[in-house]
Amino acid sequence: MKLLLVCLCALIALAFGNVVDLEFKRTAQTGSVNRFETAVLANNDDAPVKRGICGDPCQSGYKASKYCTSAAKHCFGNGQTVYIRFNPAFHTTPKVTIGLTLLDTNKYYNVRVRASVTSVTKNGFWLKFQPWDISITYQIGVNWMACQ
Repeated sequence: MKLLLVCLCALIALAFGNVVDLEFKRTAQTGSVNRFETAVLANNDDAPVKRGICGDPCQSGYKASKYCTSAAKHCFGNGQTVYIRFNPAFHTTPKVTIGLTLLDTNKYYNVRVRASVTSVTKNGFWLKFQPWDISITYQIGVNWMACQ
């Protein structure tokens, strides 16, 4: 199941992104915990990066959920929601895309995670991390890009 999720993320990034050499690597395995990250996309920089595609202003960044040490339903509850602020604000409401770049899970349980974007405005958006069922998820990381 985890391998299928990793392959699906790679296929989506290759099909819709401009990534040539996307590589997932296992960054940690201790006891029952597996941690996978994309070598190309993952970073520890929370500051938005300004980019342009064909002259259109874009901003991008990375955000991770808080780290949990218990089962998803106890740590994440109905989901962890964080606000991402655009700096500077856009002139009109941009389109926002996200991609999972970090999944830290217990290898003995199914991986069931969801990351979603809500309430996009020209000033920012809400990002929600949400595992469900008995999935034991320790952390979820997302790269995001917003373009007009």
